Amino acid sequence: MPSKKRNGERRSKKMAAAPATPKDDNQLAADLRRLKIEDDDVGATASDEAVIAASLGGSDPEVGTKQLTGGAPSEATCWICLGEGPDDDGQPLLRNCSCRGESGFGHLSCIVDFAKAKIRHIKSPSDMSKFNIAWQQCPNCMQRYRGELGLLLAAECIKFVENEGTCSDWRLLSAYNLNFIALSTLRSGEAEEAGKKCLSLAEMMKCKPDHSLSIETIVNIETCVFGMLGDLSLRSRTVEGDQKALQCFERAQSLLRGLPDSLLVDSHSLSFLADLEMKIGQLKTKPQENVTAYKKRNSDAVSKLRQAYEASVLEYGEDSFFAITQGEGLARCLKNANCGIASERMLRKILLLSRRVLGHEHPDTRRIEWSLSFAECRLVAVLHGSNAGEIFKAVRYESDGDQCVIQGPLKNPSEEFSTEHDAITVDSKHILPIASTPVICHGLTNATALNGKIGDVRNWSAESGRLVVHFDDDSIKPTAVVRSTRFTVDTKPEQSTRNIPQFDQPRRARSMVLGRGIF
Repeated sequence: MPSKKRNGERRSKKMAAAPATPKDDNQLAADLRRLKIEDDDVGATASDEAVIAASLGGSDPEVGTKQLTGGAPSEATCWICLGEGPDDDGQPLLRNCSCRGESGFGHLSCIVDFAKAKIRHIKSPSDMSKFNIAWQQCPNCMQRYRGELGLLLAAECIKFVENEGTCSDWRLLSAYNLNFIALSTLRSGEAEEAGKKCLSLAEMMKCKPDHSLSIETIVNIETCVFGMLGDLSLRSRTVEGDQKALQCFERAQSLLRGLPDSLLVDSHSLSFLADLEMKIGQLKTKPQENVTAYKKRNSDAVSKLRQAYEASVLEYGEDSFFAITQGEGLARCLKNANCGIASERMLRKILLLSRRVLGHEHPDTRRIEWSLSFAECRLVAVLHGSNAGEIFKAVRYESDGDQCVIQGPLKNPSEEFSTEHDAITVDSKHILPIASTPVICHGLTNATALNGKIGDVRNWSAESGRLVVHFDDDSIKPTAVVRSTRFTVDTKPEQSTRNIPQFDQPRRARSMVLGRGIF
């Protein structure tokens, strides 16, 4: 594979084939190639193989190289220097954004030099967002760098800022924050320490009488760090982790509410505050909590997140990264509020957008696919027999709906729903759809207008033996349905999400009958 030194004869031809970027970025890349900017102008070049491997957590340089190549096509070139294959130091072409095909690949040293050149004239803290974008966002697809590449660039950003002659505190805080964000998706232990370092610097800056950043900007950074630290603590799935997460979420909420109301009207603030309130409410929920209070809290969270999503769509466009992210948060909140149909509909919508904007292999797209798969899983509880109280996945009905084939039990449905389990057959009258499960009523004699109507189960009253169903048709009032009523658990995602475009391969339609009877 020729190195970039041996590509001089090909570069003039390949210039026209370079990935489309904004005019100033193309010009900057061309300047870097033409002038061969030295280290004194734009900073140190990329680290050697051993340093990169060490930053990846391993001592073997080959390990780091293999993790970063990402399977670059043989004809791929660095979009900055236009060199094919590894650079002069043997470092491979890297890419971890939303570029596709042969576009978007670059040498780490070239990407770092490009970022340094872009921020060379940024001196004012009012341009903090431009500083962040230079290190965090691919100028070709306009999406964030992810994974190890994002982490390497954050480390290079810190190194660059710390080695500046006059290291400004706002640049250092920005670099620490970028490093924390990159670590939070890869290494929880290191991320916690990076987050504390970021918070410590932010607190020190607030105490300075002549701090360069506004208090509002510093507080916004603090709230994001506390929120992400809370999410990291939740991953431990322990009582201590939940308590720690609650403290972080409440601290973030307190900081946000301390800001003037005029600063809490943008879509980001609205979405973040609603998400915090939802998580705090879930962590504080007690078994004996009043059901009405619980439902009101979920309803409030859904309302606020929907408002934030609509504001984001209006401000940035439906296919923007921000709208996709906030749409995912809204879908998650809808699921928590037992609005299964609305959650599934939103997930299908943003999955289509994420596949088009971010790509099929993007981690955010994969996460949305997982969420949709879980939303499409129809869960039921067994009421009698040796499996009483266990959660199962309903598969199909047999014997004209008298028998139901189920798989399980699922000790942790959100983790086990995609795993194959032993199938058993039970009487349909001995199973109960859990909250958020879409159902279709049919065979009713006293309320024939509800036959064929789709709704989702919101809750179950053991005393009255009734399921509370909210119908997809807003003109139909929520109805308390006797458990023995004949209805179908809707396992046809295309029914409950009609009007939403289908994707690569539509799932095979199935229908299931749960119980018999009338109102």
